[in-house]
Amino acid sequence: MQQYKLKMTLYSEKGALTSETMVRYCDSHEQAKDLYDEFEKMKYEGGLKMYKVELYVSAYKKITDIDAFFAQFEA
Repeated sequence: MQQYKLKMTLYSEKGALTSETMVRYCDSHEQAKDLYDEFEKMKYEGGLKMYKVELYVSAYKKITDIDAFFAQFEA
């Protein structure tokens, strides 16, 4: 079962969200963190915001505080 969903939505050149999205699924929080970090690196291009990155648990519950969420798994 895929527990985590990461959704990346493209912004237009004028700064509005478009309907163009990329979705990836992960089975563990480690995979979700790696993929989230990868998406975050692609978020900005040339100083402009290119993507909105969102993380969901169980593919439907949106995580609003990403740092606090990943911190709970650190030992």
